[in-house]
Amino acid sequence: MNVNFNSSFNKCSFGTRIVVSERAFRELPIDELKRAGKYSGYPWGIAESFIAADGYTDEASNCTMVCLMPEKGPKGFLSHLSPTYIEQFEEMETRIREVVKELTELPENRSRKISGILIGGRCQLYSDDYNRSKDLYSRLLYLFKKLHLDFTAILGRLQGDDFEGGHANLYFSVPQKHVVISILPYNTAPRSTRELGSQFDIVHISRNDEIVFAD
Repeated sequence: MNVNFNSSFNKCSFGTRIVVSERAFRELPIDELKRAGKYSGYPWGIAESFIAADGYTDEASNCTMVCLMPEKGPKGFLSHLSPTYIEQFEEMETRIREVVKELTELPENRSRKISGILIGGRCQLYSDDYNRSKDLYSRLLYLFKKLHLDFTAILGRLQGDDFEGGHANLYFSVPQKHVVISILPYNTAPRSTRELGSQFDIVHISRNDEIVFAD
């Protein structure tokens, strides 16, 4: 597939440095972040999302990870959402809209600009969760567009079982405008945008984001 580096929905002029690296994720102070409550984990609903200066989530398979950051400000938002809760999407949307409003109105964020990252997996084609997983990602993608967010989005392959038997992790730091993504669809981390495009069905890189492959 072709990797898309542009967005007709862009209204922002700032970016995030996105590092794709299994090694860089392993080197993060994960235990310390988890003890501080900067972790979105089981049961992967909107209640497990959080707002902080930094934090992480891990082992996403058929779920979708949502990260929102202001251009300027002390904090961002992270959520790891399971397709099990697709029936509660209105609650998810309400929370995300509240967060966008909160981050937009931060005193430091004078530009009122927000960027987002959306990373999702898909269930095996004929599994019970397939339609819910697909629907969750599609709804969140449409919501990002409705909110006119500048965003980068990656979606796992249609065929295969949950990132082809792998997983996805995400760490963010608002002060550093920095995100680390670990994605292993074939137990081999992608090392270029070309490999990323060949391993995933949707790869949309915001023209305002910088993507770096560090493994």
